[in-house]
Amino acid sequence: MKILITTHTTKASLALAYLLKDQKLVFGSDFSDFPKAESESLAHEVLAFCLDHKITAIYPVRPKEINALLKASVLFSEYDISIYYHHVNHQFNDDEATNFTEFSTKTLKLGYPNQKIAIGLKNQTGKILVINDEVKDFDQLWFEMDSLSFLQVGKLFNSDTFKNLSLFKIEQDIKINYLLVRGNQFLFHQHIENIESVISKEIIETLKDGFFTIYRSGDSLLRISNF
Repeated sequence: MKILITTHTTKASLALAYLLKDQKLVFGSDFSDFPKAESESLAHEVLAFCLDHKITAIYPVRPKEINALLKASVLFSEYDISIYYHHVNHQFNDDEATNFTEFSTKTLKLGYPNQKIAIGLKNQTGKILVINDEVKDFDQLWFEMDSLSFLQVGKLFNSDTFKNLSLFKIEQDIKINYLLVRGNQFLFHQHIENIESVISKEIIETLKDGFFTIYRSGDSLLRISNF
């Protein structure tokens, strides 16, 4: 069995490679003929790559490639190639902001600026970012940054691509772990002594074969997302 991980350039993809270390792995980013995530014919190019390299399973880890590959999953299955990606269906009890006024009001109620607040996309993709007014850079939001300023959050709401935000009240630093689900196996990148002390059985039952990122603050589980 030969497994394709579409890139090795992110922390998540390296953690996934570690969890799959007993398998034969191929990284798309190591090959000059592997398509860019923005390619209009991405699915067909990835399929051709898989057939050339005898790939039988794919773990997509580039956000921009997900929709194209999932839409073509039936085509891949005709060639006995599995795509391991499943959206997280569990909804967490977090506050939601749909506009900047709502965001300002809710963060103040949560205790900002004395209380540490974090935000994430409501659709549960991308990273959770801590609000830190010392941050000035605004590039690579959601996938490269760990924090942003209150003023920068305001710019999000004026963006043409704005998506509703989740708000989190955090008592301790955010810790990230990675989880690989393979059948009945739950493999963590960093060992967790008692899984149900972190993730309830209810949530575990919603997770199908795939790779997930877990965000915690202290004993609180903030989110499980696909990246």
